[in-house]
Amino acid sequence: MSIISLGAYDRFNYGDLLFAHMIDRVAESELVHTAIAGSDLSSVGGHLTVPVRSALKSETSSVEGIIVGGGDVLTASWFAVDWQLRSERLDLAYRAAYRFLPLGMLDYVARAARFSSWERPYIPPRDVCEAIPVVYHAVGGADIARLSVAEQEVIAEALRASKLVTVRDRTTAANLDSVDVPSLLSPDSVAAMSLDTPEVLSQADARQVVFQASDNWLRHRLPQVVSALTELLKAGFNIDFLPIGLAAGHSDLTAYERLRSRFPSVGLLEVRNVEDIKSAITKATVFIGTSLHGHITSVAVGTPTIALGGVSKLEAYVETWASELCPVVFDLSDLPTSVNRALGIPASLREDVRIRLGAQAQLNTKRCLEALLE
Repeated sequence: MSIISLGAYDRFNYGDLLFAHMIDRVAESELVHTAIAGSDLSSVGGHLTVPVRSALKSETSSVEGIIVGGGDVLTASWFAVDWQLRSERLDLAYRAAYRFLPLGMLDYVARAARFSSWERPYIPPRDVCEAIPVVYHAVGGADIARLSVAEQEVIAEALRASKLVTVRDRTTAANLDSVDVPSLLSPDSVAAMSLDTPEVLSQADARQVVFQASDNWLRHRLPQVVSALTELLKAGFNIDFLPIGLAAGHSDLTAYERLRSRFPSVGLLEVRNVEDIKSAITKATVFIGTSLHGHITSVAVGTPTIALGGVSKLEAYVETWASELCPVVFDLSDLPTSVNRALGIPASLREDVRIRLGAQAQLNTKRCLEALLE
C-alpha cells in the first residue's frame, strides 16, 4: 500500500520542488512522488517522479490516497503545464500562441498531448476521488474568480468529492467558499523550513540586497526598477539578482538580462540547485522579489523581505500571514523607504512569526496525511 504525492515536481521551479520534501519530512512511510511527466530532478534538489497517469494505472489497487502537494494547482491549465515542461527556447512560440489563439483550444491540444482524461492537470476528478481518498495540501487559488463559471464548477465538483482541502491564503478560502467548497487555512508547507533553522545568525555582510523578478513583471516596470535600485546602490547596498523561476514560462533569467542591459552593476547569483537559492536568501540583508517562495523562505530563515506588488498570489499570502513583516511595494519609488522599514522590524517579531508559521505548516501536513488514512 502506498500514498501518492502529486505536484509540479517535474520542472526546476524552486517552490514546486520543495513541496515533496515538506511531505516526506512527516510521512511515516515512503511516498510515491508523481507529476504530469516522469523526471529525475534529484541532482537539483528535487525527486525522482513518475507520471501520475502511469502510477494510478499500475497501482490503483494498492494506493491508500493522493495528497496534492501545494502550489497554484487549482487554477493550473493544461497549456501552462505543457509550456513549463518544455525548453525555454520555445517561450516565444508559447507566448505567441497564448496571445493569439483561444485558450480552450490550446488546453485541449496540450491535454491530448499528455494523454490525460482529467480536465485540470492537478485536480483528480470525482471518479478518482470516489475510488481513492484525495486531500489538498495548503494549495493556492487566488485567481479562481478569474476563471469562467464552467471552469469554477469543474474545480468545485472535484474538490467537494475530496476528503480534505487546505489552502494557503484567505483569498483562496473565500473563492472556494463562494462555490460551496469548505476549506481549512494553513501556511504554505514550505514555511516548515523554519523548523530546520532553530537559530537565525547575524549576517556578515549587512548591506546585501538580493533582488528577484519574473520577466512578465519586470518588462513593464524596467525604468522604475532601475531608478529604485540606483537609489539603493547610492545608499551603500550591494545588489545581486537571484533567479528563482527557472522553469519555462517563468523567465527570471530573461528578466536579469533585461535588467543588466540597463543596470550593469547588478550581479547574478549562480543557482545549481534549490539549496543555492535558500543559501542566497539566508545570507541576504534583505530579499526583494515577486517570488512567493522567495518570500516564504525569507520569513522561514529570518531574512527581512519585501514583496513587489502586482502578483496576486504573493499579495494574498502576505496579507494572510506576514503583513506585519513584509511591506508590499506597488510604487517603486517607495522601495528604498520600504527597505529601511523592513530592516527596522524587530528581530524578535520575525523570530516569533517564522517559528509559529513553521509549526502550523507542519501540523497541517500531518493533518492531511492522517485524513488519508481515516
